[in-house]
Amino acid sequence: MSYVSAYTLMIGDAGEAPVISVHGRAEDAWRALDRELRARTRTPRLWWRPVDPDEVGRRADAWRDGDREHRFWQIRAHQLSVTVPVTVRPRTGAPL
Repeated sequence: MSYVSAYTLMIGDAGEAPVISVHGRAEDAWRALDRELRARTRTPRLWWRPVDPDEVGRRADAWRDGDREHRFWQIRAHQLSVTVPVTVRPRTGAPL
């Protein structure tokens, strides 16, 4: 059995459906949160700057603090067990 990592992002306001997405890398989840925050606050993205998870977390907390009763966000890491099937038979030395 193998394990893979997955990261889920959930962000929303109480009056609307939350945005939920699943990412294969933590960097992708933080980038998606950054993109959602910038869309909600109408802040332009500085494309030449890499996404800093600490800065994005601070901005997300500040956004939530604007209305703590209704706004929420979360990034959660998961370890998923995956069964990888055998797709090739071992060679026996005899030609197929």
